[in-house]
Amino acid sequence: MRKYIFLFLLSFLFLYSKEIILSEEQMKLLGIKIQTVHQKPVEKVLKLPAQVWENPKTVYKVHSPVNGIVEKVHKFEGDYVKKGETLLEIFSPEIVNLLGEIEQTKANLNAAKKVYEKYKELYKQRIIRYTKFYESKVEYERLKGIYEALVKKLRSYGEIRGKNLLIKSPGDGYVTLQGVVVGESVELGKPLYEIHLHRILWVYGWASEGDLEYVRNAKRIEVAKDDISIPCKLEYVDHKVDPKIRKVKVRCSLINKGHHLLPNMFVEMKIYTGKSLGIVIPKKAIKEIEGENIVFVYKNGKFIPREVTIIRDLGSEVLVEGLREGEKIAVEGVNFLKVKLVGLEEGGHAH
Repeated sequence: MRKYIFLFLLSFLFLYSKEIILSEEQMKLLGIKIQTVHQKPVEKVLKLPAQVWENPKTVYKVHSPVNGIVEKVHKFEGDYVKKGETLLEIFSPEIVNLLGEIEQTKANLNAAKKVYEKYKELYKQRIIRYTKFYESKVEYERLKGIYEALVKKLRSYGEIRGKNLLIKSPGDGYVTLQGVVVGESVELGKPLYEIHLHRILWVYGWASEGDLEYVRNAKRIEVAKDDISIPCKLEYVDHKVDPKIRKVKVRCSLINKGHHLLPNMFVEMKIYTGKSLGIVIPKKAIKEIEGENIVFVYKNGKFIPREVTIIRDLGSEVLVEGLREGEKIAVEGVNFLKVKLVGLEEGGHAH
């Protein structure tokens, strides 16, 4: 009861004052404790607005190498595929004609080979003239060259199963676009699939001109989204300033473990530039009053409100600007001091 009467009387004393005068006995009764401000080594962090981008090294676009009709579809949107897996099969008259040419040329080649080998033996025995042997050799080598060229052309399309061309995945990833269905006619160059692997992503941030030195000498970089933080490796700093936003583009790459990040997400790029001394105080020493962060500096028996700027949240402590080393601030009983500053009528809303 004594404490509540004491608080009531003090409310009239301090209602219109920006300086709160308390004796040591009053501070003890109110549970107010003070602490001397000290500098501590704190790692400097530069925070940049950033966005997640596709890594073009792990994006694969598959197009039709021939005209034809889709015979079978093996992979669909959302499927995970490995490099070399069959995506679909295409029946192509071009492939059929090429197979026919190869078969006919192979038959002609075999016949020419027999003639060549026969004439070669007869020429050795001096039974036929050299010109006849030479003509058989030229014809054999001509057909052999045609056959090898046709086979090479067929292989350039990829693997053939029966009369169908197998379209295979050029890399690992998820199918994000399936552009055709069974029975659909396709033309040379038609997009068939898109495959994306989001295991490694790029992140672009935008740094001011004055921050470039910190960026280039960064100790480490992290990309943060909500409560997730992922290490990111600096790969590129642009060589020009964007004329519209006056910022420089910075790129880092990260391993997207857990697939927490997706292309086009907005994130924060944190650039750690090494430790430096800074003023660190308990978070509980700060009270928000009319949108400003206020601490109560203790000097000569008086508590004087002072605005500070929070540079970084360190958990139970904060890095701030606006205080000097050696000054004393209230760290306990701060709610009472806030009430005295804003008026007793707002005391129930103090936090």
